[in-house]
Order: sequence, then C-alpha cells, then structure tokens
Amino acid sequence: GAAPQHTRPLPGVTRSGRRAAGQHDAGPPQRHGETDGRDGEDATLRELARQRRRRGRVGLAVVLVLTVVLGGVAWWFTGGPGAFRTVPPLTGLTLAEAKQQLGPLGLDAVPRYQHDETAPPGHVITTDPQAGQEIRRGGGVVLVFSDGPPRVGVPDVTGLTADQAAEKLAAGYLKTNTNRDWQFDDATPKGNVISTDPPANSQVDNGAVVTLTISKGPQPVDLPDMSGRSQDDALAQLQGLGFKPGIKQEFSDKVPAGTVISQDPHPGPASHGKSVQLTVSKGPQLFDVPDVFGKNVNDATKILTDAGFQVDTNKFMGGPFGLVRQQNPGAHSQQPKGTLITLTVV
Repeated sequence: GAAPQHTRPLPGVTRSGRRAAGQHDAGPPQRHGETDGRDGEDATLRELARQRRRRGRVGLAVVLVLTVVLGGVAWWFTGGPGAFRTVPPLTGLTLAEAKQQLGPLGLDAVPRYQHDETAPPGHVITTDPQAGQEIRRGGGVVLVFSDGPPRVGVPDVTGLTADQAAEKLAAGYLKTNTNRDWQFDDATPKGNVISTDPPANSQVDNGAVVTLTISKGPQPVDLPDMSGRSQDDALAQLQGLGFKPGIKQEFSDKVPAGTVISQDPHPGPASHGKSVQLTVSKGPQLFDVPDVFGKNVNDATKILTDAGFQVDTNKFMGGPFGLVRQQNPGAHSQQPKGTLITLTVV
C-alpha cells in the first residue's frame, strides 16, 4: 500500500492534545457573523421576559375580576337586593305599624282592602307572602286590610209600625236602636215610623244600628170650652185651631136654642186635627096643648096638668056652669112643658 500520511499538529498542541507549556489559549478564532448570533439570543431572552410579565399582569387582572365578582355575589346574597328576608307576623297591625316592621327589613308594604265581618277596619287580616315565608329584599308584602263589614242599603220603613220596621231592618242585616225618637206628626198615625237615621236608601255597614223616629200622633193643642157660645162662633173657632167640629142637637129647657150645651172631648189638651162633638140646644121641647074648650073647669085643669102644663083659672062671677070658654095659649099650640095655660071659665 501507500505510505501513511501524517497530519501536522496545530501550533502549541501536542499530539496528545495538550498545549505546550508556556503557550496561552487565545480562544477560538472569530468567524464572520458570530456577533449577530449573540444579539439574537439576547432578543429571545428579552421576549421571554416580556411574555412572563404579560402573563403576570393578565393573571393579576383575572384575580381582581374574580375578587370583584365573588364579592358582588356575596353582597347580593347577604346584604344586597338579592338577600332574602323572612316576613314577620303582621296580622292585626295598622298600616303604620306594619311599615315600621317591614322598613328595617328592606321590604315594601302593598296595601289591599276587603270587607270583613269581624276584623276592625284598617287592621291587617292576612299577608302575601304569609308570616314566616321568605321574600327577596326590596320586594313588596301585600297587606290585606279590613274595610269593615260589607255595605248594605237601608230599606224604606216609613209608615210601618215599630215592630214591622225592626223586622224589615233585621232582614237586611241591620239593627234597630232601642232608644227610639218620638215626635208629633199630623200625617203619620201614632206608633208608626216617620223616618230613619240613617235615611232610607243610604249605604251603611252591615250590622249598623238604625234609629227609628216614631209618630206620637198629631201635636196636642189647647181645646177651649165652647159651652154657652153660639153654634156659628164655636164652629169657626174650632176650625181655626185645626179641630174637626161636629154638631148634634138636643132639647134643653135651660139653654137657648142655637147655643152650645156641651162638647166632647172636654176642654184641655187635645190632638191637633181631632174631632170635637158639639151638643147644641134646640131650646125646650114643645108639646101640643090639649083643647079643653067647653069642659068643666076641674076636668080641663086635670087634662092640662097631666100634659105637663100649669093652669091658671080666670072665672067670671055668676056663671052657672063653670065651663071653659077660652084658653091661652090656644088649643093645639106647641108649648114647652110647664107653660102656664090660662083658662077663662063662665
């Protein structure tokens, strides 16, 4: 073969690869472009640092956002609008008292009204939600207040008796005041209803008390004494006072004809419009005078006295027979009893 070729060792380096003593390592020889390589490496390091800083800022922002969100959620469910409150017992309270209970809880009062037979007007009957239930803060609690019993109309009971009126009012769920008001009334019979308070057809609470005004009849007035007055005068005066006079006549031996003998009712207080009966004299009763002409004086006297008359005899002396020749008043005239009849006897 070919003779072996020997390579020439680098200066300062032994075959074994060590540098000769006294020689220094001047480093590898620079090549073109070596400085640009270092600059690129530094840029890469700077970019990595920037990325690390950017990731740190993003992480911090995420942490801050999560903190705010979690804090908001915690506030919503513990102290904010999202918090729940337990409705307190409110039955029987007024609106002002209920607001005092709901205000500190952040709850609003929403009033509603309905008729109720038992609960006092203006007091809570029930709530929605009910006591013990939860409601979100800021919500409204419906308060149902009593508006009292339902309203009813007062029926018209005028003209009825007190008992009839009370019965009709009771049928309409109303009560009657036992302390009734009594008044004089010319048009309404005594004991009947004149009016009511509240008046007829007005709207009142169910079970309200109605006061009845009851007629005592016509107003009493002073009835004067009409006896001794003429019939015409008595009639005019009684009619002027509002009475209704009536007339009856009877004979009277003492009271002149056309004059009032008596009245019914007697003088004194009497109801306005009451009937008053007047007894008016027709004068004395008249009787037929018997005819005693030609009769014996004794017989004639007896006939006349039996008829209720008085007899006076006027005798002419010397008459032999004692016979009646004349009578005065004359026969068959109408005379009151007790009238004196004068007989002329011959």
